[in-house]
This record gives sequence, structure tokens and C-alpha cells, in this order.
Amino acid sequence: MAVKYKYIIKNLQKQDVFKIEDEVFNNVVASVGFEMVGEELVDDVVYSSVHYGVCPLVTPSLDNFVNYEDLTEEFILQAVKTLYPIESVKLDIIKDIENQKNPITKEEAFPWGEKEEQEPIQ
Repeated sequence: MAVKYKYIIKNLQKQDVFKIEDEVFNNVVASVGFEMVGEELVDDVVYSSVHYGVCPLVTPSLDNFVNYEDLTEEFILQAVKTLYPIESVKLDIIKDIENQKNPITKEEAFPWGEKEEQEPIQ
């Protein structure tokens, strides 16, 4: 089965006032904190990996400015998907899930036997 992805907006960092030459913008979102979660179901086991990211947004202009009160989750998610290296993150998530399914290394018993209780250092 293929990896399925979901995005979770964690926070918006904004500036109360942002000036560019003669233009003044209020409540400008400067960046978006988000999580991208990848999950894959294999034989009733869910493997997952999470990427935590911060996506800076483009400098506003009169042509593309959206008032803070008018922002939607869909609009912010589309900005993240457009401006953030999502394809690279997907590759990292897939790699992490593959390593969970087929570990490169595994924990083994000590070659000298069971782990003994150690006396506390005084």
C-alpha cells in the first residue's frame, strides 16, 4: 500500500505591521509552522513518520495580499505545498517508513550474556 500524507497547521507567525515602500499591510503572516505526516498500512500495522517544518511566505503585494481574517486553512496549505520542498520531504518520509519496516540495524543481546544490574555510582 502507498504512503498517505496529511498536513497539520501548527501555528502562523505574523507581523502586526509590514511596510514596503509606500504600501502598509496589517497582520501579515510571515511563516507557517506545520507537520507533514506520512502513514502506510502493511498487514494491519501502521508505519508513520512526521516532518516538522516552517515555511516562510512570500512578501505581500497589493496583487496577492489576503487579509488575515479572510485566510482559510486550504489557502495556507496550498501556500505550503507551493513554497516548501514537499517532494523532498516525501522522499525522507518514505525512507524513514522503509527503515521501520526493514530495519538496517537491530538491538541484539550482549555477546557476553544478559545485562546485569549495576551498582549505582557513589
